[in-house]
Amino acid sequence: LVQTGQSLFTIVRVDRLRFRASVPERYAGQLKIGQQVVLKLEQNLPQQQVTVTRISPTIDLASRSLMFEAQVPNENGSLQTGLFAEADVVLDPEAKQIAVPVQSIVRFAGVDKLWKLKDSVIVDQPVQLGRKVGQWVHVLSGIQVGDSILLDGALGRPGKFQSSIESEKKS
Repeated sequence: LVQTGQSLFTIVRVDRLRFRASVPERYAGQLKIGQQVVLKLEQNLPQQQVTVTRISPTIDLASRSLMFEAQVPNENGSLQTGLFAEADVVLDPEAKQIAVPVQSIVRFAGVDKLWKLKDSVIVDQPVQLGRKVGQWVHVLSGIQVGDSILLDGALGRPGKFQSSIESEKKS
């Protein structure tokens, strides 16, 4: 039996879904409508690039974060409502960051370092690390774009660099 005020069914629009998330307060001033967001969905679905369509006018006092919303196209209906997704918000598309493989970093006495080739000599270079993303870690300072580094930090030893590449002569 149905009672007064009881829902019989829910209508859901599935051709376009809404993704809701929040960013920490420190990034609130950088978030803009139209900004790119890369969604990583469950179910081994491919990543989707969407844009921010709405931003909350206030910061949540409990979490100190700012809510935003993005529209997710779903014309073929392959996504279901309620799916879990992670998002990377592109705050500054012009920013250039250096990322190195996690295994290239060596930690000794509380200092993060990597092995760098400088003037044909391998030296240990202290670095300041940023965020880790999968098998990569951002380097905030200590190396520049174009520096040559050793990809496996455990193999590093200071000293003269010797190449094991030999040239072939063709007759």
